[in-house]
Amino acid sequence: MYTLTPMRAFFAFKPKPEICLNIESWRRLNWPLLARPVPVANYHMTLAFLGDINEPQLEALIDKTSTLELPSFKLTLDTTGFWSKTGILWLGPSTPPAALNQLAQALGSVASSCQLPVARSQFKPHLTLARRVNPPPGAPLQLPEFSCACSSFALFESSQGKHGVSYHTVAEWALHPSAGKRQLNQS
Repeated sequence: MYTLTPMRAFFAFKPKPEICLNIESWRRLNWPLLARPVPVANYHMTLAFLGDINEPQLEALIDKTSTLELPSFKLTLDTTGFWSKTGILWLGPSTPPAALNQLAQALGSVASSCQLPVARSQFKPHLTLARRVNPPPGAPLQLPEFSCACSSFALFESSQGKHGVSYHTVAEWALHPSAGKRQLNQS
């Protein structure tokens, strides 16, 4: 029904396009010379990384995720960070809302129930701005302050192409008290 070959997948929240464009403008103002900035079309916050999944796992993920009923929430991206080991420059919330952590935990449980490995590290909500940053970037000239309404999340497929990595929405779910209905992309 979906795919015959394994696909690399993850659950994520993707800010609205206008927020992504505002983040990109802010990133260019503060760090204009980064060698490997993430394309604005790829901005997202990973909620649960799934790795390679097959068709039965995909169907089970979609079915089990559709039963979740989690609230929507507001998220403020107002802090930056740098992981020197991986060279990742990121933007994130200084105080993650409890509903965000609840969502990530619920999706990790869904993945585990589908026999997919679940990351053992603590969830650190972030939106990657650039990879392989070296030397470490200085502090931003202007502090970030991006408010996002988190009213949905999606299952994405990661594809490597000749122009780099791209992400494609496989399924999307609403966040609100009566959540659980899935909407599949027609491709």
